[in-house]
Amino acid sequence: FLDGAPAPVERHAFYGLLSDRATTDVDIGTARFNHDFTSSLSVADTLRYAHYTFSFIDTMPNYGTHVPSAATPMDSILVGRDAPGSSGAQTNFTEQLDLRARFTTGAISHTLSAGLEFARQTLDLTRYVNPFNSNNSWIAPTPLLDPDPNEPLPRVAPASSLQDTIANSGAAYITDIMAFGRYLDLTAGFRLDRFATDYEQITVASGAVLHLDHVDRLGSPRAALVIKPTPMQSYYVSFGTSFDPSAEALSLTTRTANLGPVKAKTYEAGAKTGWLNGALGLTGALFRTEVDNAQTNDPENPTVTVLNGDQRVDGLELAASGHLTRQWEIFSGYTYLDGKTIRSGTAAYVGQPLPNVAR
Repeated sequence: FLDGAPAPVERHAFYGLLSDRATTDVDIGTARFNHDFTSSLSVADTLRYAHYTFSFIDTMPNYGTHVPSAATPMDSILVGRDAPGSSGAQTNFTEQLDLRARFTTGAISHTLSAGLEFARQTLDLTRYVNPFNSNNSWIAPTPLLDPDPNEPLPRVAPASSLQDTIANSGAAYITDIMAFGRYLDLTAGFRLDRFATDYEQITVASGAVLHLDHVDRLGSPRAALVIKPTPMQSYYVSFGTSFDPSAEALSLTTRTANLGPVKAKTYEAGAKTGWLNGALGLTGALFRTEVDNAQTNDPENPTVTVLNGDQRVDGLELAASGHLTRQWEIFSGYTYLDGKTIRSGTAAYVGQPLPNVAR
């Protein structure tokens, strides 16, 4: 950035180094068992193990302490190379048991799904010293208008910290789709989760050990009402909840270890219609997702994180897919998002667009 806006440089300008690397190896195995007791009662069991190894070293543009002013000539501006790096291994082991049943109670037809899920995740992560933090010129700064990606890395950075995380989770869930004749469906569901995390970090230079643990327990209800006046039309309203545990991304800090989960609520209304004898489908939806206990700084103590932020996204989604004729097929969509911070411990954020939410 330059003077509050992206620097007006060539698109092909590359400020990293040709030695930059990001590698990932993924191995996943899945075993699945299905059994039909009757045409209306079945069970399925899925066992999956996944192992991921990864490493990266990326040098990225950063002025560091040498931030140019608006009056600095562009041909004299130099850019430093920030160099965060890490490597590690993650494992995911999941077991999921599902029961599906169809039955009737009076005039109501039920499609019931219930299940149990258990998972264990581990993460061993090594973070490396970033020389740029203490020496902005550890690699010679490169000209803004003519960056040189061929410079070698002066040295291999040593490890700065070692992280070991173990997360065990369990869940039970049930969903019932109730059909009241041909024209009306009601869906009701509930999921109960327990997410327990044990986190340890060792600072290599000092040998200091940080141990944190946390347990989240939370229920997540959802419901939907669908009206189907004709076989080619359906209109619906729905409500659902979700949450992010404190140890999202298998990491905890002293600021988040004692925080509960961040909860989201989504309200949606939409329609699905078929045209051209069902060859073309059109869909549309309006929705609002709100996180009314987002993590934010305590306005009375900015070093403390609290759950009193409010973030909201209002959206519109339109889509068309299918065949216009036998020779012409269409697949199209449009999404509009209006994300804002409604309440925050940092007053300057209130009313501003949400980070990382594209309009």
